[in-house]
Amino acid sequence: MSLVLILLAGLRYYADPDYHAYYDLYNDIPAFFNLTIESLRRAPFEWGYSIFNSVFKAIFPTPYFFFLASAAISIFLKVQFIRAHTRNQILAFSLYFSYVYFNSEFIQSRWALAIGLIVFGIFLLEKNKKLAFFLVLFLAVTVHVVSIVPFAAIVLFLVLKKYNNRKFFGFCFFTVFFGHALTVDAAISFIPDIAQLAYFLTKLEGYQQRIDAVSFNTQAVAVLSFLFTSYLVLIGRYTADLKTTNQHHDSIYKIYCLLLGICFLTISFPVFYSRLYVIAHLFGSTIVAQSVINIKNAYLRKVTIFILLGIASAVSFYMIDFHQSRGNIFEYKSWI
Repeated sequence: MSLVLILLAGLRYYADPDYHAYYDLYNDIPAFFNLTIESLRRAPFEWGYSIFNSVFKAIFPTPYFFFLASAAISIFLKVQFIRAHTRNQILAFSLYFSYVYFNSEFIQSRWALAIGLIVFGIFLLEKNKKLAFFLVLFLAVTVHVVSIVPFAAIVLFLVLKKYNNRKFFGFCFFTVFFGHALTVDAAISFIPDIAQLAYFLTKLEGYQQRIDAVSFNTQAVAVLSFLFTSYLVLIGRYTADLKTTNQHHDSIYKIYCLLLGICFLTISFPVFYSRLYVIAHLFGSTIVAQSVINIKNAYLRKVTIFILLGIASAVSFYMIDFHQSRGNIFEYKSWI
């Protein structure tokens, strides 16, 4: 299944609105051995992503194999993250990709690649390789600047991880009611006016002008998903077989609460909200899958898995229709 998703995203050809910008970057960026600081400054994307393009261009003059490699790395790293955190991999895989595949792997492929690096960094952190974690997260920031937010959330988790799950739940639940109080102009006023942040501010203001507000339905889905996930973690654990519980289950839930809390606080920042929800949904899907497989009652466990797979299938068809009707994806074409 993961191979199908890699090929579908990696072999696409002008099938989404962002494809043209990625195609132009690859054509305009010099090959790696001719790359200069000035060419990186002129590039419309972050310098890490531009260098990644430049390395491939030194080998392949056209961008098609770069798109395929980017999709492969992005999806492979997410699949490995899921495999490391739940034995119920099919359910986690289905819940995640059914909802965010087209708006992440298919359209926002640069952000999808950054998420892959972020979850790889978490895997390194769990192995107590803290230096490697910071290096990989820094690399993610150079691929997509919004990676700064998950980076900060994970560092905050390291500081607060001694607190129990209920306190993290309380924080996230509290933010549901206060997201609209924070506006773009107010947030920008808190950012120091220094040259190093000029690029960040420009991207923030530009995104804010181009992206529609987050709909009520989208917000409602996020809140209901959070409540269901938290129910499984906070209440469902009493009917769980603790022998099957993943050792990092609670840590992932705490990071999930922090990320989703930031999502709710940035409801007036669609560029942040839409992207942060994608990575929060990856954590949530993994948590739900592992929590369900922990249920002691075999009949209840099977029925729950069956219902959730049915929901994932329905969501997949809905998202295809939604993105087509909004012009987010076009008639599929391949470059081969």
